[in-house]
Amino acid sequence: MATSPWNSRNAITGPEVKQAIELGKLTEISFVESNEGWYVVVNLSWREEDLYLATLQNKDKPKYFTDLHRLARSMKNNYPTVRHGKWYFMEP
Repeated sequence: MATSPWNSRNAITGPEVKQAIELGKLTEISFVESNEGWYVVVNLSWREEDLYLATLQNKDKPKYFTDLHRLARSMKNNYPTVRHGKWYFMEP
């Protein structure tokens, strides 16, 4: 669960995630709650570090979702073959 710290070298864009899925390289996808919202962490079979979903326009920070419905809809529309993921909630 998001053990690698964020930096632009461990950013991954939506098209790159799709390609990894098509190649069968996606090993895990996680949804992590933070003060800014939810972000998506991807693990690939050939990379040790966590990869954070970022936008094509801005790979300098993770893409945050402030609405769970929007996050779920985005995942379903963009990655329809991904049927499960792990959820990590902040401490109360």
